[in-house]
Amino acid sequence: MAPITTAPASTATPSTTLPASDPYPRDELGTCEVMGASDGGWEVVLRIEAFLGGGTYRVEYALRDREAVILDRVHAEIALSEDDVVQYWDSPRTTVTGVVSCDVLRLLQGNEACADVDNCVLAV
Repeated sequence: MAPITTAPASTATPSTTLPASDPYPRDELGTCEVMGASDGGWEVVLRIEAFLGGGTYRVEYALRDREAVILDRVHAEIALSEDDVVQYWDSPRTTVTGVVSCDVLRLLQGNEACADVDNCVLAV
């Protein structure tokens, strides 16, 4: 794994709140683990459950820095069968540096989009 590079120390007081556009990291929709940097991006492992039934899921997830600020939003397409729970290795291509964590933001399957297991909308 490549060493993590940090910026020089700042004299400014760091913010303790996340911007409104950066939802707080959570794991209701699945988990994401950063395995390390790769050529042209990062290596992550996603663990996703097919709670919407079988089909192709679009998994939207965030790459975050040490302060949990979203550096980039990426996605993966994963085919799941009914009742599947899978671990999926993904290699998102991105130029961001300083990624230390990731989390699943949204799952889309068919005409449903979920931001939480109890917060899904149906598109018509």
